[in-house]
Amino acid sequence: MKTIEDVREMDIGKELEQLWGSQEHSRIRACLFNLIIYSREPRRTAYFHSLVQMIIENFPCRIIFIEGTGNDDDFIRTDVSVKGSGKGGEIACDQIRIQASGESMAKVPFLLLPHIVPDLPVYLLWGQDPTQDNHILPHLEGFANKVIFDSETTDNLQRFSKEMLHQMQTWESTITDLNWARVSAWRNLFAQTFEDPEDIDHLQSSQKIAIKYNATKDDTCRNCQVQAIYLQGWLAGRLRWMFKELERNGKEVKITYITHSGSVEITLEPSFREDLPAGSIIGINVFGSHQSHYAMERIESTRQVKISISSYDQCQIPHYTLLSNLERNHSLMKEIFYDTNSHHYSNMLQAISQMDWRT
Repeated sequence: MKTIEDVREMDIGKELEQLWGSQEHSRIRACLFNLIIYSREPRRTAYFHSLVQMIIENFPCRIIFIEGTGNDDDFIRTDVSVKGSGKGGEIACDQIRIQASGESMAKVPFLLLPHIVPDLPVYLLWGQDPTQDNHILPHLEGFANKVIFDSETTDNLQRFSKEMLHQMQTWESTITDLNWARVSAWRNLFAQTFEDPEDIDHLQSSQKIAIKYNATKDDTCRNCQVQAIYLQGWLAGRLRWMFKELERNGKEVKITYITHSGSVEITLEPSFREDLPAGSIIGINVFGSHQSHYAMERIESTRQVKISISSYDQCQIPHYTLLSNLERNHSLMKEIFYDTNSHHYSNMLQAISQMDWRT
């Protein structure tokens, strides 16, 4: 990657062309859409750079990376570079990096707008709570085809859920919640496991469900409960369970719902696994009617999940399946760029908006 640093705002376009003039003629300049990334926390900047690299390996695009430094100094700084993708880096993309702080953050939307490639889609990858950004996002959302964000950064999921439901009604763009995308493999696995009418009946009349998640924190994830909260909220929304109460016992959380046949307790149980991404789901246990037990457990650091099903009169032979690999293949790309707003997501937000999830 070649970079020109400390570029004057008025010279961004000229410097990019000069940079391309110095590139090898074998490299192909490609751009399918505009990707604007915003991150205000230095701990997450490296994560978003890796995510950008994964994106351009599949979809070359113009990258505009906004980094908020978080300090009080009033400054703005721009760099331009060329990022390669493909095995030999033969396909390359423009990247414009904008670092800003203080009152200069208000200038950022007006600085980047002239550098959006016209007549191509615009995707916003937002590294902060989109319901709390009043400086940059409101100026860009109207130009965007999709807003992609990470709800891990919010400090109050209840407030976030209520405001996001409102935003979905007012924004013109579609949205993608990265944590919703990350639990898609488990949602699909759960739906496949409880596909037959008998299994659905056991689930509907279940009395206890335990969701185990990886509570090992890292620089990209500090709120490790989010994926587990989303999964239980999705389940409650699909089955139309009514929230009753939430209890905390240390790091373990118990949510009680009123069901058609009585009540069910869903516990979110922390576990600590260094071999898995922070916040990822490790396993699900469903204790249903007729002494039925459905156990789904991820095998160490692999994508394999062991599924065991038993009841009072039979015990099935355990079988194994694979979770789609959201970290490295096209599954995450599909969730981000192809899937549209779903009533499943809205129902999940409705379910968790009734609970106090402040962190």
